[in-house]
Amino acid sequence: MMKIIPHVEKFEAEYENAKHIPFTYLHGKLEEDAGYDIFSLSCYEDVFVGAKTISTSFDESSIAQGIYPCTFNDKECTLFLWDVEECGIIKKGLVAYNDDLSAFEYAKKCYENKERFI
Repeated sequence: MMKIIPHVEKFEAEYENAKHIPFTYLHGKLEEDAGYDIFSLSCYEDVFVGAKTISTSFDESSIAQGIYPCTFNDKECTLFLWDVEECGIIKKGLVAYNDDLSAFEYAKKCYENKERFI
């Protein structure tokens, strides 16, 4: 399962093999626990099969929009990832703990509505 790696000093050692998806953010209690809203993913190879990477980021076009399970500190969360038309197709996304109902429902609603502004 994919693992969330927040972009804070505490997790710096885990950055090396982790990859970032631009315009995706941690949300709700997960953001509070991580200490920042920007993150990368590790252990993604079985989920994003064939995904291309550029330096420390994914090539967004090689990742399908969808709902992806992941974890942060062994706690289950979900990445909602969708396509938005902004000078071409770009990805937007939010990650929330599965048991943070308010944040989870907000992220799900943004995914369903393909929100441009999050």
